[in-house]
Amino acid sequence: MNWPTKALRRWSACLLSAPALLMATGCEDPNNISVELPGSASTTTEYRDLPVMAYTVRRDSLPTLNASQMLLGRVRDNNTGIVTAARVYTNLQVTTDPLPATFAGAQLDSVTLIMAYTRAYGTTAQPGRFNVFGLQQKLDERVAYNSSTSASVGTPLLSNVTIPYSPERRERQPSSPSSTTDTVTTVATVPQALNFRIAKSASFSTGLFALLQKTDFTQAQLDAYVAGLAVAPADDYVGAVASINPSYTILAFYYHDPARPSIRRVYRMASNVNNDARYFTQITPDFSAAGPLAAVADKKQSVPAAVTNEVTYIQDGVGLATKLVIPGLEELRKQSGISINRAELLVPVKPFSNSVFPYPGYQSLNNPTRDAAVTKTYLYEANNENNRILQRTILSNPINRLVQADQANQQSQSYQGASNSSPAAGSQAEGTLYSVDASTLYYSILMTSYTQAYLLNQLGGELPSAFLFSPTLALPKAYQPTVNVSLNRAVLDANNIKLRVYFSNRQ
Repeated sequence: MNWPTKALRRWSACLLSAPALLMATGCEDPNNISVELPGSASTTTEYRDLPVMAYTVRRDSLPTLNASQMLLGRVRDNNTGIVTAARVYTNLQVTTDPLPATFAGAQLDSVTLIMAYTRAYGTTAQPGRFNVFGLQQKLDERVAYNSSTSASVGTPLLSNVTIPYSPERRERQPSSPSSTTDTVTTVATVPQALNFRIAKSASFSTGLFALLQKTDFTQAQLDAYVAGLAVAPADDYVGAVASINPSYTILAFYYHDPARPSIRRVYRMASNVNNDARYFTQITPDFSAAGPLAAVADKKQSVPAAVTNEVTYIQDGVGLATKLVIPGLEELRKQSGISINRAELLVPVKPFSNSVFPYPGYQSLNNPTRDAAVTKTYLYEANNENNRILQRTILSNPINRLVQADQANQQSQSYQGASNSSPAAGSQAEGTLYSVDASTLYYSILMTSYTQAYLLNQLGGELPSAFLFSPTLALPKAYQPTVNVSLNRAVLDANNIKLRVYFSNRQ
């Protein structure tokens, strides 16, 4: 049944103050809730707050291949002590820009790798320092690249080069810089970007420009000359990680036509220009200075909230998740005749803990473009002993088991294809971040259908002994057509996480 939003707001006062007692009764009178059940048997209606034991754990090999973002740089989390490095690997693709071969005697002016970014985690006051490499072979469409994989690189094209984080700016330029004719000068917005300038006299630049001066230049020729690029932070650089837009990651050859030397022309090779796009981010967290959290370097380990000041963590990219053990679910399952009216997981957030890393699920009203791909939160079914996510097989494919949305089949995973008016969506339940005020935030996931299926042993497989609350979705491509990657993080108030269950018991 549907519950009024205003009622949920009244319960928020209970959210942060309910006693941590097994099957504790909440502070709302359950007799005020109207429950309609068929039949004439007497019923009792109540709700209970099932307390939760919470631990910080880590997932690895997260999806980053062909994600809507790439990450580049290195940043230190002063809260946890974790230092995270991120490097980019990408193929290059030909575009429809006019080739320099179109113009007799075209002259090379400069070569720049442009990596536009939408946000940066950390400080951009100081320039970054990076290395740029050529790939030794093209990224293979048969390889499942992810956050834990890498690709072989050759000798550096740029070593320990200092690159400032350029702000978004507006500049005058031709309305179509690739046009073969003179055009009207316009004012355009240039996004914030990392600009890697490669000397035009370098053998890499002169050799590739020579190929561009051939009218039969092809993708195969480009692949044979440079299989792709890798960009990594310098070994001793710690400052920021930029969220790179793959659609604006371009190797640009600027040149001029001697017949019209005042017109700046460009031929661009891109990361993400057609269905052949292939790129990914390798993310390497260093836990050596992370104190109690250093244990999660081993993904089978769990760090109890008691040793991390009664908080736990979730963080995309790094792979931090919060393991939830809910003994009250098994206690409730042993009772007969129970009908679940509503079940809601409530996960309070430690206030003022996101100065560097935004909360997963947070969307700024001031910059909707930057936050267009907001990291959401999900609940995986898991084994408590080794943090292993349970799986089910659908059409011969192993798929991570997730708590499904209310009214969805809790024994399956479905995917609704995109239409012209709405994005694609899966059937998994998604956590919503609510803000009561500046100091009271919490995630909520409805689990009504799931809890009923759990009590009736109708999950279609092994009963989970724990759940992983995570900001990272990891499903086969058919069920997850869009991959998002970020460093969004939340610090959770572990002592007040609870599963609130409203139920009726026929007697």
